[in-house]
Amino acid sequence: MSNAASEQNTVDNFVLVNALAEGRHTQVWEVTEGAGGSRRVAMKLLLPEALKDPVQKQTLKTEHQIGKQFDHPNIIRYHEIKFGKTNGYFIMDMFRAPSLKAAIHSDHNSVQMRFKRIAELIAMALEHVHNKNWIHKDIKPDNILVNKGSEVRLIDFSLSIRVQGALGKLLTRKPKLVQGTRSYMAPEQIMGKPLTPQTDMYSFGVTLFEMLTGGTPFKGSTPQDLLLRHVTEPAPQPSSINRNITPEMDRIVLKLMEKKPANRFKNMQEFLIEFRRIEPFKEEVKPKTEEKVKTDAADLNLGERLNSRADAERSANAPAGAPSRISQGNTAGDATTIAVRSASGVTEMVPPAAKPQQKPQPKPQAAPQPAANRPAAAAPPAAARPAQTAPPPAAARPAGAPPAAPQKRPAPAPPGEATRAPAAQRPAGAAPAKKVPAPAAQRPTQPAAPPAARPVPARPAAARPPAPRPAPPKSPPPNVADVGGSSFSIEGMEGFDDLPEG
Repeated sequence: MSNAASEQNTVDNFVLVNALAEGRHTQVWEVTEGAGGSRRVAMKLLLPEALKDPVQKQTLKTEHQIGKQFDHPNIIRYHEIKFGKTNGYFIMDMFRAPSLKAAIHSDHNSVQMRFKRIAELIAMALEHVHNKNWIHKDIKPDNILVNKGSEVRLIDFSLSIRVQGALGKLLTRKPKLVQGTRSYMAPEQIMGKPLTPQTDMYSFGVTLFEMLTGGTPFKGSTPQDLLLRHVTEPAPQPSSINRNITPEMDRIVLKLMEKKPANRFKNMQEFLIEFRRIEPFKEEVKPKTEEKVKTDAADLNLGERLNSRADAERSANAPAGAPSRISQGNTAGDATTIAVRSASGVTEMVPPAAKPQQKPQPKPQAAPQPAANRPAAAAPPAAARPAQTAPPPAAARPAGAPPAAPQKRPAPAPPGEATRAPAAQRPAGAAPAKKVPAPAAQRPTQPAAPPAARPVPARPAAARPPAPRPAPPKSPPPNVADVGGSSFSIEGMEGFDDLPEG
């Protein structure tokens, strides 16, 4: 390796191995200490542009100072920090795990299976932070690492602040710059009010909501719209999206997301006591297995739902001329339908020729009797008639009229006239069939002409005074919400457009 390439892949005595994450001002790298060193750690490194910004340098120092104060198995451990002319960074423990956000997107079912343990470990980490008189201020799935063994690490204390006492809250002025992530910010955080540990509880409630349902509770068309929904709209119940969630779990999540901090839990210990008593799901969440979809038409059975999309796909993939298969459809009384499916998947509903429960045995076809030898009122049996010479319907053939000859299908006779056999088949001296008048139900009738409409002179309507229009409701100016009797304006503060959404 050349000296130039070696310098690009090293920072002081650390070798950059793999880039883990990147933000607007920093990168997180997996590094080893020394060439071929066995110690693998994580490095949070300032980008060259951010290294020139005193604000970003102070932010990195603050995060390291706060993180060094925590000693908890569910919080990432911080080690040394160093600033020089060419770089600035600090070292953390290397925890090989994706973020909770990535786990929700890639395997939501697995997150739900481990939901109770993961939520409990996050709450224990937050309890430790609050006991140290700190507020994390940016709780979200992106700042929580979870491995396959359900081990948890809370990270990123760059926005954390001290818990203020009563005097500090009185002396604190409303900040002009709001910090946080829009989809997880508490109402008091959005409005620039003094923050408490309950602020983290609200963000924790949004995180639990996302773990349970796969999405955040509020969506907005614009950043301002999303923030106003946090301030004004009540949070939906998680069970309205996932019906497997219990009412007890609904109640806990909604309590965490109360608009007023005083209505939330007093501390994380109170949350843990109540959370450990309940079951989050009505039915146990089980691992998903691959469902094999059988497309063979021979496997179709009673009660299968006919799917036109699946039929079209099977039709496109099936060989031409494939034989048809028949499956019994639903029955209601004497009305029975047969679902006929070819191997290509094309489905047709046809009436059965016989009862579907019994398969009629084929009978030998007998030679048809001459028309003159058959009784006048007797119709040829179904097995004796060829399929291609179906006689006219029984309702259209008068009683006693002989059927058409099987050798040739004559044109249908007009109503009221009997069908005549060909002259070659009539016995000598036999008189042609007489015309039989059609039944009254079959005689065409001319519809009666409607009576002529008589013009009715229009009466002039009495003049009525126009009804008074209600006054339009007074709407608040845009981006202004009425919260607790006071108006809150998004435009009154800065930094909303720069906040990450999630």
